[in-house]
Amino acid sequence: MTAEPGHTAETITTLVIESVPVFRWGLATVLERCARVGRVIQADGPEQALEACDDLSPDVIYVSSAVAFLPYSQTGSTTKGEQEFIRVLRKRSPKSPVVVMTVASDDDEIFQALRMGAADYLLYTVEPALLFERLDAVDSGTYLINETVTARPAVARRVITQFNQLPPENFENIQLFVPLSPREMQILDQVARGSSNKEIARTLEISDQTVKNHITSILRKLQVNDRTQAVVYALKKGWLKLPQE
Repeated sequence: MTAEPGHTAETITTLVIESVPVFRWGLATVLERCARVGRVIQADGPEQALEACDDLSPDVIYVSSAVAFLPYSQTGSTTKGEQEFIRVLRKRSPKSPVVVMTVASDDDEIFQALRMGAADYLLYTVEPALLFERLDAVDSGTYLINETVTARPAVARRVITQFNQLPPENFENIQLFVPLSPREMQILDQVARGSSNKEIARTLEISDQTVKNHITSILRKLQVNDRTQAVVYALKKGWLKLPQE
């Protein structure tokens, strides 16, 4: 592959990694319709994808779950240094958010994608308008996969279990006690139940923007980066109880 002149600040270069041609071409064709996308690169497997990362520095990477979780070794060995390809991809192109694309949603895949730092997890049946909206979000640094996790109780439990197994020093930068307002606690409780912003707004009879403002305040007060970490912190402090299914 040869690099073409760099894109402007207003455009996004995307990389689509998919071994099934019809899925690869389909996703690439839809992305090309997005006004903000300046270029779509296609790769049918790990080697071509890593070459594209080195040569073209994509802004956002889309990788199929069939490729993302395949064991892969950069040394060429099948037994030494082998790890899931998504991890290799993120090390090779650390500034490129990775979106995992899948045919059917799976709790274990969502958990593994979150654990390995994926920014989003989407079905191939996603509507173009939503795909473009989420592209803008991940390009700006938002990790939308956290909302997917909090909407799936089984995955949320696994995340919470892993956080609970972390040594205390991992939380040393978090203040010992930061009181949240009653409304913020209501909203955090709804987040723990897997409610989306729209569902929280409807339940509490407030606007979507008000919910977003409260969540921003919660994250700032707890000194955490996302909704999942906020719920985990509140659970560890005993402020919330994990909702029962």
